[in-house]
Amino acid sequence: MIGRGLWLLLLAASPAAAQSAADQQAQLAAATARLNAATGRPFATSRRIHVDLDNRVLSTWLAAIAPNGLRSSATGTAVEGAVAVRQRPLLGSFSATLAPASATRLDLTLANPRIATARDRLTVTGNLTANARAQARLFGAGLDQTAACRTDPPVRERGVATFDLGTATGTRYPFTLRLTTPDNLRASLDCEVAELRRIENVLPINSLAGQLADGILDIGLSADVRLPTPGAGRPLIVPLNPRRPSLRITPAGLAYSAD
Repeated sequence: MIGRGLWLLLLAASPAAAQSAADQQAQLAAATARLNAATGRPFATSRRIHVDLDNRVLSTWLAAIAPNGLRSSATGTAVEGAVAVRQRPLLGSFSATLAPASATRLDLTLANPRIATARDRLTVTGNLTANARAQARLFGAGLDQTAACRTDPPVRERGVATFDLGTATGTRYPFTLRLTTPDNLRASLDCEVAELRRIENVLPINSLAGQLADGILDIGLSADVRLPTPGAGRPLIVPLNPRRPSLRITPAGLAYSAD
């Protein structure tokens, strides 16, 4: 807005006697337009906060929180109905169910995890090992017994887990890290009974133990900025209140911007 000083300057340059009020208003409007054009739109905002997080920084963070790899487990899997059916000569069929549910456990480890970016995704790759154990109840065809079952050998694959980033609060992003490759990892069970040695592909590990981590990814900005003042005065502390934050995945890592 044009101040009173500029208004008086315009009046001094153009005597009131020679100009009407309408002429003066038009001249003032033109001067205001020229001033705004020269200085930019009043109160215009731009993205003044920008932080790049290199993959090496993220890798250091990952190594600190998971020095022995990313681990996940699930206990108490419920299975409806029979998980296997077998035929016995002359005696007919028998079936197996996993019971009790509390005896079922799945363990998943993504060892040597490494951060990577690909196709606009932030991922962790590593060597995947999965184990399962359960108790099976066999009945029918003259049988009614239980047996301990487990994976032998463990399931081994190359694994990829993907970050799912939530809505930011300031510079803090909630995240979930979930196994996405392989996309249908299942465990078979070997059982310690003569009639049923193996139950094929019975436990879906991805859907039960595939969530490897969750937490908060903090971009690392301080809550305020300290600005020096002339002389030996105390620094001016300006609170930092990011508006409209944006987090992009780049080939080099993460790029954070805010107003």
